[in-house]
Amino acid sequence: MFSCDLNFFLDIYIFLCYNLKWMYTEFYKLREKPFENVSDPRFFFRSVTHEEGFSRMLYVAREEKGCGMLTGGYGTGKTFVMDALITELTRSGRKAVMLPNPSFDDIGILKEIMYRMEGKREEGDKVDIFHSLEESLLSYARDGKNAVIIVDEAHNLKSRRVIEELRMLLNLHYEKKFLLTLFLSGQPELDSLIESMKQFKQRIFLRYFLTGLTGEETRDYVLFRLTVAGVKEQLFTEDALNLVYERSDGIPRRINTICDLALLFGFYEKKEKIGRKTIEEVVCQSSGG
Repeated sequence: MFSCDLNFFLDIYIFLCYNLKWMYTEFYKLREKPFENVSDPRFFFRSVTHEEGFSRMLYVAREEKGCGMLTGGYGTGKTFVMDALITELTRSGRKAVMLPNPSFDDIGILKEIMYRMEGKREEGDKVDIFHSLEESLLSYARDGKNAVIIVDEAHNLKSRRVIEELRMLLNLHYEKKFLLTLFLSGQPELDSLIESMKQFKQRIFLRYFLTGLTGEETRDYVLFRLTVAGVKEQLFTEDALNLVYERSDGIPRRINTICDLALLFGFYEKKEKIGRKTIEEVVCQSSGG
């Protein structure tokens, strides 16, 4: 019987110290860990909400509509959608880059874009950097490959001057088209930020809000990730999956955390299937009991 205290984690730690092959992957015949909270396009699960968000952003990019915005709560999979977008655009020969951390001043954001696009540090004043960036964007446009710039965690764009610099990039055109396509991706507070800046708001062609998965999608999501990792059978019982959904609210990052720990706990107890009691213990431990 599990007990919801730190002694259980201590037992697991001691167990792992004496087992060189401590990863649960071998026990469950997995090629890799299926529930890592890092963005990997192979694990992009196309739920209804994620497919809709992806399709809208892809339309903005392909039709060169200037600017799109994707928002959603913490852990809903915004970065996954944008990484999938980059993969798709790169496959078609487009230049697409992501700024994972937009916490820069107005000059720094231009330097970061230039670095992400060309892999070099740009020196000089803001005018020089802006002109260098414009020339870089023009070179892609002349080749018929409108560049795509994605600003992730865009709710951290606290400075209006930085947002204004991004808006100014949307003033750049080539042959009656935008010189680049800009995407903002962030948590719901990004909406409030953009609402307070009417000039920028008017530049956004399409926006979408990501939600959590449904109960059925949560079950499919878990099986999908297991399949990508090398196991085509469901390792979680139906009762366990129902509780995963209930305690995660269908948020992919929470689902990953619960399922990853559940497989670890299951390995510790040599359980071939993860049942409801294991999920209860995981939730108990991860929430502090």
